[in-house]
Amino acid sequence: MSAPAYRWLCHKCGSPNEPHTEACAACGFAAVASAEQIDRSRPDYRPPKYDAARSELAERIWLFFPEGVLGAVLVLVAPFWSIRLAFSGHVAAAFVLVAGVGLAAYAFVQFMRRGHKYLGYFATVGALALAFVVYSSTQ
Repeated sequence: MSAPAYRWLCHKCGSPNEPHTEACAACGFAAVASAEQIDRSRPDYRPPKYDAARSELAERIWLFFPEGVLGAVLVLVAPFWSIRLAFSGHVAAAFVLVAGVGLAAYAFVQFMRRGHKYLGYFATVGALALAFVVYSSTQ
């Protein structure tokens, strides 16, 4: 792009400059600059953490892909399944199922809040293993 045809202020230092000059006379910053270039020129500039947060989120999603979906379904189904077990005469299994899945869900939420994604993963797998044991013992 060409230099501005008007008197302009530098984006970096704020000094006035004459028309048709391509760089600031005081600091040498370009007359025409993108918003990113202006942000990076500031002394208090810090790179955005957006990309790191996005890659962390993508890593978390793929970590929980098959087991996380099953764990979420288990949390939704466990109360109804435990009622069915209780009416079938398996009261202890119903209690173990609800208590175990509830505890695992609570542990999962607490681990994820603290950033311990692998412990959250193991809480999910533990809930699924408990459900498998309850299912196997009541059939």
